[in-house]
Amino acid sequence: FYASALPIDGARAIWPQLFVFIATGYVFKVVAALVDTVPFVLLAPRMARYLRLPPPTQSPSVPGAAAVESGVG
Repeated sequence: FYASALPIDGARAIWPQLFVFIATGYVFKVVAALVDTVPFVLLAPRMARYLRLPPPTQSPSVPGAAAVESGVG
């Protein structure tokens, strides 16, 4: 457009072409977010089991040494 960075056809109106570039940018963002998020959502429970993390509903327990250092035990 201004810096000749976009492939604009001079024979056609500029605004519809710019709207297409903007829309394809948003479509790319949605597709990239889905491709990035779906594996994370599907594999996060497996990774939590592998790392032996407590379930999200369980409150975290304070290790003995940390409890003594903080004056709890």
